[in-house]
Amino acid sequence: MRESISVGSVPKKNVEVAFTWGVQFEVKTNKDTTNKNEKIDSSLLSFTKYFPKFYTTNQDPLVGANEGTADVGGCVFDADRFNNNFFSLERVQVITGSNDRPDSQQWAAAVYRRNGVAKASLTDRDGNTTGSPSVDTRFIDASKDLAHIPSQKYFKFTFPLQGGFDGTNIFDVEKVKMSDVAVRREMDDSTLQGGKEGPSVAAYRKATDVMEAKQDVDIQLLAIPGIRHPAVTDYAVESTERRFDALYLMDIEEKDELNTYVTSSNATISVVNTVNTFSSRAMDSSFAAAYFPDVVITDPATNTNVQAAPSVAVLGAFALNDAIGFPWFAPAGFTRGALAGALYPKVELLQSNRDDLYSADINPIIGDVVAESGVTVFGQKTLLAAQSSLDRVNVRRLLIDIRRRVRDVARTFLFEPNQASTIAAFNSRVQPILASIQSQGGLDRFKVQIDTSTTTQADIENNTIRGKIFLQPTRSVEFVSLDFVVSNSI
Repeated sequence: MRESISVGSVPKKNVEVAFTWGVQFEVKTNKDTTNKNEKIDSSLLSFTKYFPKFYTTNQDPLVGANEGTADVGGCVFDADRFNNNFFSLERVQVITGSNDRPDSQQWAAAVYRRNGVAKASLTDRDGNTTGSPSVDTRFIDASKDLAHIPSQKYFKFTFPLQGGFDGTNIFDVEKVKMSDVAVRREMDDSTLQGGKEGPSVAAYRKATDVMEAKQDVDIQLLAIPGIRHPAVTDYAVESTERRFDALYLMDIEEKDELNTYVTSSNATISVVNTVNTFSSRAMDSSFAAAYFPDVVITDPATNTNVQAAPSVAVLGAFALNDAIGFPWFAPAGFTRGALAGALYPKVELLQSNRDDLYSADINPIIGDVVAESGVTVFGQKTLLAAQSSLDRVNVRRLLIDIRRRVRDVARTFLFEPNQASTIAAFNSRVQPILASIQSQGGLDRFKVQIDTSTTTQADIENNTIRGKIFLQPTRSVEFVSLDFVVSNSI
């Protein structure tokens, strides 16, 4: 429990309004300054797990609300007696003022007494020790103190959610993590583990449904790091296609030398088998892009090196691209595709591997040792099967960006009179958007046609404005071909 809501020590001890009574989520490392640490106490993850309560022959792991429960075999089951777990604001001992209300200037001295027993004195912010608790200090009295306006901001308390059942099996580490291994188990054994109705698969598909609702969620990129099974990834591709204004960054299934699915970080990955497996899926969508392989990054929470799915690092490349360029620039290459947070790719790719991956519409992640350029995204293909401008990430993102901007403009004309002046105003509002993108290197040419030729009388009768926007995107350089000609001296 949080012992106080103060920081520092006398004479520089001050109350911190942001702190709450109840469970303290941060680690306590100093008995005198218990609020000094900001590191989260990981033991809370154990305290909040679901423990079943349905045993008929053995003792339940969780006994639940058990005030007054008798001891069994010398074991104390009453949690309040066992560990003073009962919490109440009326166990907060405060310094009172002359009106017998909590002194609003002395909340830094307030202390939570877990056992409910008041101590004889408290030390105020000036270092003075109070006298008898019956005069100068007392516990909070909910019947009268909660209405004390100067003190109300200090009456907050928090607890983690504990118990309940979220559908995962806590005795199976993969199920708890809702990992790709758990997804594969559920799909491979649909009879016993549910298939698409299994807890992991159903959860990811439900989350994807939530992301698909444009009226509730505004996203431009979707990633489900580490989840590679088609039961989820194919579903996510279809979802982004229906949204029509987002791009899915896909992590692909990996195969080893024996052509079995990789489920461990220690496995040796076969690029050829991985490419063949992905190609057999015959993906066809401009709203998704696949990346390979995993990368090794430093976990800032533990300061250790960990393996991360490609989408984790690629999100960083997209962020870098948009920070120094625009969405219609390619988030790849040594300028905008550098992965500063990645140490090295899990698989070192030969040139032949890169060619095989790119031919299968998989964007390689490379570690260029010779150029010393670090880990880099070296491709920007979407999963569109047909050769088109939309088979590149920057072009799809260009259209997504334009669509969003024009949509926002269109909304301002809803319920306006459907007449020539409104149509002309709409057209004039869209023109500058495309002109600006053209000046910033996104378009070679464009044409906006929103007028009476596109909006017919039938459209007007149906309360509709109709228009056409013609675009010629600026393509990115992905190959350099040079002819070296050696000539004789004259």
